[in-house]
Amino acid sequence: MDRERNGMVEGRRHQRGRFILIIAALAALSAVVFVWGISTSQYDIGFLEAYRVLMDRITGVPLDGTYDSWMKDYVVVELNIPRLVGGLAIGIVLAVSGAIMQSVIKNPLADPYTTGISSGALLGVSIYIAMGISLVPGLSGDSAQMMNAFLFSLIPTAAIVAITVMKRNITPTMMILVGIGVMYLFSAVSSMVRYQADPDAAHEIFTWTLGTLGRVSWDNMWILVAVSAFILAFGIAVSKTLNALTAGDNLARCLGVNVRVFRTACLVAVAAATGIVVSFSGTIGFVGLICPHIARILVGSNNRYVIPCSALMGAVMLMFTDSVAKIIVTSGLPVGAITALIGSPIFVYLLIRQKKNIW
Repeated sequence: MDRERNGMVEGRRHQRGRFILIIAALAALSAVVFVWGISTSQYDIGFLEAYRVLMDRITGVPLDGTYDSWMKDYVVVELNIPRLVGGLAIGIVLAVSGAIMQSVIKNPLADPYTTGISSGALLGVSIYIAMGISLVPGLSGDSAQMMNAFLFSLIPTAAIVAITVMKRNITPTMMILVGIGVMYLFSAVSSMVRYQADPDAAHEIFTWTLGTLGRVSWDNMWILVAVSAFILAFGIAVSKTLNALTAGDNLARCLGVNVRVFRTACLVAVAAATGIVVSFSGTIGFVGLICPHIARILVGSNNRYVIPCSALMGAVMLMFTDSVAKIIVTSGLPVGAITALIGSPIFVYLLIRQKKNIW
């Protein structure tokens, strides 16, 4: 008996040590990607030159008055740094939300958009861009567009929560089906709105669906940082309960978990966090889907380790892909196109490689 207990303790120590090493490696990798991303752009800025520009801004050294020095200062300080911080924060939100959704719904194909959040946000954006209708009176421009996206993104989750309240024995499968139904409904309405829009508005809506970090600035990136801190803290706080829920609803109930209330709380938290970041970035796919899978391969299925590992994986993936998107073609590419291009073959490879069922 003592030998078995000692073996279990030793196994936990080994897993904890492996987790610490992986987290340290991912943190170092995220720092490297952040440092590299400061100098990436279509404008010709060297790596060391970018940091000289940054240090000049920090120390208050005035610009020499040339267009070249002004442009380099603008690209490094006003564009690259906010986009990197935004990529880090949005990557954390999408990856952690994906890990939570996969455990709550007990479906390895779940991601933050499973409940129809992205289709709701798309409808809100389409209504504003094509018809000029803002749900909040007095708002205009990007503020109105983001608020429309956020408010509409909450509607699908509100529908699922309402059904959960009315039908007490709702299953995860039923939640997915409700989300899919709402998604198709909103997508159909969005298509009708886009079809009636003028070509410029239709192109703007299409660009939004691909996802971009171009709307992140010094003025609004603090919102994304706060949301990422919230969802990461929430995920870590509920990780033990997520483990119980993954093992089965009956076992979770035996451990004192109110499954219906807990599942609803997780859906609301994920919907609120994802709705906020989607209103800034548009739909960025695959981050919330593949990062939790990679994390489980690295650290196992314990959500105490999966959540923080997924967060760092998401940050690295989105910062890297956005930096690549800025330099791959002359006009740049929406980051969502790069995440799909990289993420889809990785996901197929993970599905083929996976030898055991961790669900």
